[in-house]
Amino acid sequence: MSPDGMQETALDAVASLIATVDPGAMVQRFVLLAEVVDADGERVMWAFEPPDAKPWDALGLIEWARQIEQAAAVTE
Repeated sequence: MSPDGMQETALDAVASLIATVDPGAMVQRFVLLAEVVDADGERVMWAFEPPDAKPWDALGLIEWARQIEQAAAVTE
């Protein structure tokens, strides 16, 4: 599958998940990071964002998520 095809598939999957969790909600931007073990047993990181995402979209979402995780770690 081409990289664009993978991004479209990821967008469809994320949109489907969000629609299940919050019917009527629409995905605007997303970043999906997944660590997977490939067919050879190697660990790899996959990153997906919408095909039209700009680098600052992805970096902004990642930074926001990082800040949330850091704040949660402090309050534990």
